[in-house]
Amino acid sequence: PIPADVFFNTDNYTLNQQSDESAQLFYAQSWALMHYLLNSGDGARRKQVAVFLDLVMNGRPAREAFADAFLLDFAAAEKELKKYVEGGRFEPVRIALKQKLPAQSEIKSAPLGEAEAQTHLAEMLLNFGRVEEAEKLVERALALNPNSSQAHVALGRVRTNQGKTEEADKLLEKAVRLDSNNFLAHFHYAENLSRSGMSEFGFVENYPTALAEKMRASLKKSVALNQNFAPAYELYAFIGAARGDNLDESVEYLNRALKLAPGNQRYLIRMAELLMWKHDFPNAVHLAERVARNAPEARLKVYAESTLLKIRNYEGQVGLAKNPNAKRKEITDRIFTEEELRILREKGLIESLNLLVAKPGRGEKRILGY
Repeated sequence: PIPADVFFNTDNYTLNQQSDESAQLFYAQSWALMHYLLNSGDGARRKQVAVFLDLVMNGRPAREAFADAFLLDFAAAEKELKKYVEGGRFEPVRIALKQKLPAQSEIKSAPLGEAEAQTHLAEMLLNFGRVEEAEKLVERALALNPNSSQAHVALGRVRTNQGKTEEADKLLEKAVRLDSNNFLAHFHYAENLSRSGMSEFGFVENYPTALAEKMRASLKKSVALNQNFAPAYELYAFIGAARGDNLDESVEYLNRALKLAPGNQRYLIRMAELLMWKHDFPNAVHLAERVARNAPEARLKVYAESTLLKIRNYEGQVGLAKNPNAKRKEITDRIFTEEELRILREKGLIESLNLLVAKPGRGEKRILGY
């Protein structure tokens, strides 16, 4: 088993850098631990699980949070978990519902035409980043049905992914004309417009007013047609975060997105940006630190860390504006020796290579050496 100190301090980013075997061991141990915590002692620890998760999400070190929540140290918990797993009895959890779950009384089905089927397949491929394969399918769909709004949306998404934003604009505008009730057409039109001036990591300095209003109008149409589509709410909030305006409405939209997708880290970092513009710096920093700590992949981690730096810089500027007579902190730059600079460059190179090297697959091993 993975030692508790290592297990509880493994974040999403670190886990995604592991080999398949190491990740599978982590998930197996996670399953066993949660089953033990939820079922041992007739479920007495279930409330403690909620306390533990809340403490960890609010920045408490895992060892301290575990001791406070479960009144156990890691060593004692490992012994109990081992005994539980060796017992080999993993009973299912039964929950009695006080009322029936809301569900449709009748599920309707309808046959798909060939063009629709090709379009749906293309959209699924796009969601996995398989753009070239999606392009072939959607072009086939348009050959079968040139007036398909959804096929135009799919091809517009292909062109957006290929960096052909002007062509994507025309395709998505046509998709809206073909079916003004297609909420995805309105959303992806606004999404494509949002790529204007965006960096590789998703940063935007600002949007011109006319462009911002055009995007907001499309997104309002999208959410009016489908109130349960979280990405439209989030993109609306992104525009407010980029421009620093319409903050209250942007927060309202983002709260709707978080209600639909609780804990979504991309939505949380967006909220941090909005709170920064509202000068709620403590909560903005808290959210940015939380995402930077738990980000599952490098792109989001870099974005969160950059956002955290931006928040702290802006907080300093606001403080200085409120108190212009306050003295700036004196910064004494230390001159590094050539040897120290060489070590720093080498460390940076190694870290960059570690991000680029593919993770070992099943049955493969990574060998270190010359």
